[in-house]
Amino acid sequence: MYHSTKARLLFTGAALSIIATPIFATSAFALDGNDLVAKINAALAVQGGSIKAQSIDINGTTVTLKGASFKAESNPQQFNIGTVTMDGVAEANGGYTIDKVTFPNISAAEEQTSVSVSDITMSGVKVPADVNKGTIDSLLLYDEAHAGPLTVSVAGKELFSVAETDVSTAVADDNAGIDFDLKMDKIKADLSTVDDPGSRETIDALGLNTIDGNMTLSGSWTQNDGTVDISEYALDVANVGKLDLALSFSGYTLDS
Repeated sequence: MYHSTKARLLFTGAALSIIATPIFATSAFALDGNDLVAKINAALAVQGGSIKAQSIDINGTTVTLKGASFKAESNPQQFNIGTVTMDGVAEANGGYTIDKVTFPNISAAEEQTSVSVSDITMSGVKVPADVNKGTIDSLLLYDEAHAGPLTVSVAGKELFSVAETDVSTAVADDNAGIDFDLKMDKIKADLSTVDDPGSRETIDALGLNTIDGNMTLSGSWTQNDGTVDISEYALDVANVGKLDLALSFSGYTLDS
């Protein structure tokens, strides 16, 4: 009986240990939502912006910013975003990695102009631990960004729209720079309301009261000298043709 009771106690203790370990481990290594937002803001501050949230909820590796808003230093008014969901958040060398960030559909209006964007996501986000290192590792980076339909209307009339926008970036293997690609599908613009005399004359001469096309852009940025090489800047417009440019400029360094 003694050995049987002892065996049962040992088994129960072992079972409790197995069950308790992940619970306490999760508690000990719980994500710090405030620290995550602080590090995101440190990176955004370099570009003159910041975000804040009315509340930060954490459920496992999902961080949800409720009542989120964005403010640019150049604009005294903040832009209300809503609920931002970050999935697959993990600490990484003092910073954070985020598998996917999902934004709510956005709709904004000022006077007679309204803008709406839906299906906004970012993936492979890297939040730096230290923004003062002066290296690529000190930048807020992402692998891919996507936006669904975008529309701009004035006085209730849709003047500009894009069906889909995709951006991808990749850090070079030697950390010397970043490659980037941008693609905008089904760009539509209504130029019938343009009333500038010079522009109106050109639009009428080309028969371009409406524009329907796609745009692609590919290039790279080199950290040391701040060189930006645009290898392709192409605008393909229906019934007009394709305009393809390449250009390069330098001096766009982390210190500039």
